[in-house]
Amino acid sequence: MSSILPHDVVVEELWGNARIDPLLAQERVLAERMNSRRQQEFSAGRAVARRAVQRLGLEPLPLLKGANGAPLWQDGVVGSITHCEQYCAAAVASNSAYRGIGIDAEPNKPLPEEVRPFILHPYEVAWIASAPASAMSWDTMIFSAKEAFYKLWSSVTGFWCDFKDGYVQIDRAKRAFSLSFQDNGRMNRLTNCHSMSGMFHLSNGIILTTVVANW
Repeated sequence: MSSILPHDVVVEELWGNARIDPLLAQERVLAERMNSRRQQEFSAGRAVARRAVQRLGLEPLPLLKGANGAPLWQDGVVGSITHCEQYCAAAVASNSAYRGIGIDAEPNKPLPEEVRPFILHPYEVAWIASAPASAMSWDTMIFSAKEAFYKLWSSVTGFWCDFKDGYVQIDRAKRAFSLSFQDNGRMNRLTNCHSMSGMFHLSNGIILTTVVANW
């Protein structure tokens, strides 16, 4: 994950069944309402987030949740958490350097056919159909890119947006993508521009995507 983020963004990762640090007291209260699988994901996410915040030189505080379920980062910090099977990561930075961060991780396998119409813009469907053969599941990479962006968007604006509000354009050689917005007026509340750029990487069967918003 760190290879596709700026050098001053701190990343912590967990692979497989690595040791997970105990939750803080206020975090444990939130976890009590979750099923066992969600508790495991929540605990892993808080563990990597806490380690990343420490590496920023700060004392980690309980990482609670906002009304939309997104992490409530402590003063001075922006960040994002992602987890999927056998992988969890957090990326954090100073809020004086970045307005927001979004990261996502997905298993490298195709999206279910019944899901694709709700995720993919017609431009993306056409691009995938014409793309050369690749180890990358491009439909899932596009889904992940949008997930990373929408995490950033939600953390900055407090709003969610639809998967078809924008479409992803991919530069395979540079491991980069841009997300162009159809509703520029609404998206401009975040970006003051018509598109945002991100990076992607395939590692150990996991698709990783990142987006950052500068001031």
